[in-house]
Amino acid sequence: AQVLVQELGSGPAQLSIFDIDGRLVLNRSISLSGQPQSFSLEGKDLQKTGVYLLQISTDRGKYSRKLVFRGNGR
Repeated sequence: AQVLVQELGSGPAQLSIFDIDGRLVLNRSISLSGQPQSFSLEGKDLQKTGVYLLQISTDRGKYSRKLVFRGNGR
């Protein structure tokens, strides 16, 4: 699966994914370029089909979106 990030500025950030029960399932340091960019998530990152919360934290605030994972890397 690909996550496209736009308009969040540039610099260090933290990409976190939480399951529907609020448990942290992925936490990754990323570097934002100030341009649209994508990050890959693999099947091993998200173990089960379901709804997740994607959160990107920067020094300017937090960006959150619902993420629906259908399994098999999609």
